[in-house]
Amino acid sequence: MSSSCLEHDKFFWQTFVEMVRVTRTSGFIFFTVPSAGLLHREPVDCWRFYPDAPIALAEWSTRQGYPVNAVEAWRMVQDGDGWQDCIGVFSRLVTNVPHKIMDEYPELVRKSEHGGIYVVRPSGNVVEL
Repeated sequence: MSSSCLEHDKFFWQTFVEMVRVTRTSGFIFFTVPSAGLLHREPVDCWRFYPDAPIALAEWSTRQGYPVNAVEAWRMVQDGDGWQDCIGVFSRLVTNVPHKIMDEYPELVRKSEHGGIYVVRPSGNVVEL
């Protein structure tokens, strides 16, 4: 599990492969990382992630010899503060996870007619991702 750390990692793709390497074959990896937000050097702030990032990271790790599946990749928009988070959930073994985070909150997630994902903010505003 990693929350709001990878944007500070100059070589996050190497760190991700290491996360996969040390995860049990039956294990999962979860991360949240900003896809939008203010610069916040701690000591550096290098990256922002979009919903394609978890899919690309899974492909990179697999190419490095550590196979992993991206089972969820989406973006949560928060009210009022300018932050948006990319959510990535990965499985070393399972390709079809029966219970996904997005499935648990159907009132907050909607599909658009052109395949995008809408996330409804707590205020009720709808944002297309």
